[in-house]
Amino acid sequence: MAKVSIIIPIYNAQKYLKECVDSVINQTLKDIEIICVNDGSKDNSLEILKEYEKQDNRVIIIDKQNGGYASAINAGLEKATSEYIGIVESDDVCAKEMFEELCKKIEQTNADYVASDFYFLTEANTYRKSSNMVKPELDEHDCFNLLSSPKTLYSPAYPWKNLYKKSFLDENNIRMKQDGMGAYEDQPWNAEILSKAKKIAYLDKHLYFYRIDATDSSTNNGKIGLINYIKRRNQAREILIENNCFNDEIKEYFHLSAFGGSKLFFRKIQRKFKPQYYKDMQKLFALALEDNIEFKYFSKAKLKDFKNIQNYGYHMYILNNKIQKISKTIFSIGNSKDKKHKVLTILGIKLKFRRKNA
Repeated sequence: MAKVSIIIPIYNAQKYLKECVDSVINQTLKDIEIICVNDGSKDNSLEILKEYEKQDNRVIIIDKQNGGYASAINAGLEKATSEYIGIVESDDVCAKEMFEELCKKIEQTNADYVASDFYFLTEANTYRKSSNMVKPELDEHDCFNLLSSPKTLYSPAYPWKNLYKKSFLDENNIRMKQDGMGAYEDQPWNAEILSKAKKIAYLDKHLYFYRIDATDSSTNNGKIGLINYIKRRNQAREILIENNCFNDEIKEYFHLSAFGGSKLFFRKIQRKFKPQYYKDMQKLFALALEDNIEFKYFSKAKLKDFKNIQNYGYHMYILNNKIQKISKTIFSIGNSKDKKHKVLTILGIKLKFRRKNA
């Protein structure tokens, strides 16, 4: 039995697959099994995997009919024999020390799982540190849970930045939701692991390279599937409520995160799908009012935008935003990106003035 089972869900991933698998095979922690779940790929992914299987007996292939991301992860979980579980997506890359570092941390703390940070990776192989992770409120052992650190909900739900105890997942019957809805299964998954984990370790290191501009990814293709994000957010809220993890502070961070994520995908989704997405987004935001949140952590701009979405229909909202953009080019005063200057815009001409205390 290996120490860590690393599950790689794969669907038509030939473009990036070798880079991904190489980064897992070359981990400094050698005591691993690499479970590659080919989820009905129509390209050469399976042939690539078979070559790795010949070269390294730690590579295990599950070849199955297409069932989606959750189905692939769950198939890997059922096959896994190790004490710990990691997940790596087939277009991403791991730092070579990732699983050694995560193993050390989870064993030092005896946590249910350990979370870490990550880089954004581009097609040009440039990378930068993520700005999405929120450092939780930690105890003296670098640990936390959702009740002790509700702001954790404002961090991304990505499962691949974590290492899980398999016993924690099995004892709590935690699996990805296979409900035919598709995409963004990480939202209810994240709500469930946070709700049920009593002790979560945090390792303040960037150990994973998340590819942000893969054109075929569900996040970037702008297709109708992006609407599933809203549905998954609803599921996450229900899970938190069912597990008695939806106190006033958790509500605040849940809806702040839901607002930010929903607006991100509203910008990405193709124009023809925007009206339907907007209606679903309005329903999600209505739950914030139902939950009586105080919008404690919303900036003035976010709160104004939230209220506009609640009050306006889709076409009026779009028109209002266009009018605001035009008015800003006519006359506006704001801060520069470095916050050291004031920027005055008059008829599209920008004038920069150094702030007194900058």
